[in-house]
Amino acid sequence: MENSAPQPDDYSIVKNKAANGKKHRNTKANLLTPSEKLNREIGIFIE
Repeated sequence: MENSAPQPDDYSIVKNKAANGKKHRNTKANLLTPSEKLNREIGIFIE
């Protein structure tokens, strides 16, 4: 990435992930359905 300054959208995404850091496991999160992502965001885990 040549542009080192984060764009507003990217910054808010990174900031949100940092705030929810313990809930996010990147490889697994990409495989979740939208409803599973929503459950994860509000702290409900079904594993």
